[in-house]
Amino acid sequence: MRSTLEGILSRTDLAAVGKGAGKAPMPPEITNTLLFVDMFCKVAHIPRAAMAEFVPSYVFDAVSVR
Repeated sequence: MRSTLEGILSRTDLAAVGKGAGKAPMPPEITNTLLFVDMFCKVAHIPRAAMAEFVPSYVFDAVSVR
């Protein structure tokens, strides 16, 4: 997920995004992976906070996983 997001952000004009001119699209593979990780945490009774080391909470929040 990190490498895919890094690639997207490197192609996106962050200055324009910061001014509200646009938004980096979230690829479906990132959304699907985040949904899987969220479900896995629920089934395995792992707090989502434990995933913060690997996936920052703002990435989960970007796709509204909860």
